[in-house]
Amino acid sequence: MKKIFLLGAVTLFALASCDLTEEPVTALQTDIALATYDNLNEATSVPYVNLRGEGWYGSYTSLMLDVMCGNAVAGAPISTGRGNMFNNWLFTADGGWSTYGSAYTAIYQCNNVIFKIRNNRESYLAESGVTDQMLNNLMGECLFMRALSYFDLVRFYSKPYNAAPAGTDLGVPIISEDPAVSAVALPERRSVQEVYNYIVNDLTTALDNMDENYIRANVLDTKATCTYHVIEALLARVYLYMHNYEKAEEMATNVITCGDYTIANASQFVSTWTEDTWSANREIIFGVFSVQSEGQISNGNGMLTDPVNGYGDVRVSNDWSSLLDANDIRLTMCEGAPEYPGYIWPAKYRKASGIAYSNVPILRISEMYLIRAEARYYLNNHDGALADLTTVTSNRNAPAYSAATLENIFLENRKEFAFEGHVYHDFKRFGRGVERADVIAGTSNQNVPADSYLWLMPMSTSERDVNPNLVQNPGY
Repeated sequence: MKKIFLLGAVTLFALASCDLTEEPVTALQTDIALATYDNLNEATSVPYVNLRGEGWYGSYTSLMLDVMCGNAVAGAPISTGRGNMFNNWLFTADGGWSTYGSAYTAIYQCNNVIFKIRNNRESYLAESGVTDQMLNNLMGECLFMRALSYFDLVRFYSKPYNAAPAGTDLGVPIISEDPAVSAVALPERRSVQEVYNYIVNDLTTALDNMDENYIRANVLDTKATCTYHVIEALLARVYLYMHNYEKAEEMATNVITCGDYTIANASQFVSTWTEDTWSANREIIFGVFSVQSEGQISNGNGMLTDPVNGYGDVRVSNDWSSLLDANDIRLTMCEGAPEYPGYIWPAKYRKASGIAYSNVPILRISEMYLIRAEARYYLNNHDGALADLTTVTSNRNAPAYSAATLENIFLENRKEFAFEGHVYHDFKRFGRGVERADVIAGTSNQNVPADSYLWLMPMSTSERDVNPNLVQNPGY
C-alpha cells in the first residue's frame, strides 16, 4: 500500500479543481500546504475529485456494474472493445478493477485534513474569524468522504456483512490518520465487522461535528459536496447493509422528512439527467459533478451509452427492459438509434453540456424510500413498506405492487437504479446469483452463482508486491 500512500501525498492538492472551489492549493508539503484555515478548506474539497475517475463513479462502480449483472450489455451492436472485461467478469490480480487506488487516495487526503484538525486546532483558531464550528464542518466532510471510500472498498473486496462471520471475514486495511505512519505502514486487512464499525463511527462523528445547515461555499453544484443530510443518507444505506433495520429506517426517515428533497415525478425524472447542475434538483441528494474545464471522462458513462455522439458500447439489456411496463418512464426515457433498429441505450447520462462530462448520482431520495421499505419489511411493518414502494412506482407511471415482499423490493431497486451500479450490490447482499439471457455469443461467466469467488474483486499484484500483509481473495 505504500504505492497508494505515495500517490496520495503527491495528489493531495494537485487534484484540486477551481471548478469545485475558487482557488486550489498546489503546494505538496502538507505542513506548508495546511498551514492556514484557507489551505485546510481547499484541501477538504480535493477528495471529491477522485469520485469522477473511470475506476470509481465515472464508470466502473456505476454503469459497468449493470453490465455485469444483466441490466446492460457491452459490445453489441456496437463494439469498440470497451466493456468486454465487465461482460465476462474477467478480473485478474494483474489488471482489472481499479477502485482500490482511487478510494485509498481519497482516504489519504481525508486523513491529512482530519489529522491536522485534531492536532493543530488551536493554531487555526488563532486566525481571525476562524471558529470551532468552521473546523468541525471540514472535519464532517472528510469523515463522510473517508466513510464512503471505505464503504465502497469493503463492498467490492469483501463478503457482505453478516453478523455471524463478520468478525472473521476479511475486510480491507484501515490506514493511520498520521501521514508519517501511513507512509511506511504495511497494514493487514481488518475484519468486515471492524471496517463497518469504523464507517459507522466516522459517519456518526461527522453528524456530531457538522452544522445541520452547513453548505460548502463557492461550489458550482451544491449536490457534489457533503451536507448534514447527505451523511444521514449514506448512514441509512450502511445500516441497511448491516441489517440494523431500526437505524436504517430512522436515518431514511430523517432524510425524507428534512424538507430538502422531494421524489421526482415522471417529467422531472426525465429532466434530471440532462441538467448541467443538480443544486436545485430535489431528487438528487449527493453525486459526482463534472465540467469541461476538468477534462472529459473519455470512457465515462455518457460516452459509453451514446451510440450517436459517443462510443455506444453499452446498451440496455432485454433482461432489464422486459421487467418494466411499457408506460414506465424509466423505460420510455431510454433512446434508440436509427442505424441500430431494435436496440435502446440508457439516457441517464445525456447532460446538456456534453456526454463526456456526465454527472453521476450516488444518493437519491428515491433510495431513501426503498431503504425504508426494506427496513420496514424486516420490522414487520408491511403496510408502511408498501406505502414506500407505492411512492416510487406512482411517480414513475409504473404499476403498483399489491404487497411488500422482498422480491418486489429487490425488483423495484433494480428498475429504479438501473445503470447507477446498485444492482451488483443488491444481488450480492441478497445472496442471489446473476443469470443473464441477453448476452453476446461466447460470453464467459454468463451466469454467476451467489457463492462464486467472482463476487470479491482481486487484490492487485502490484499492491501485494509492496505490501506482503495484503491477503489475496480466494480464486485469484
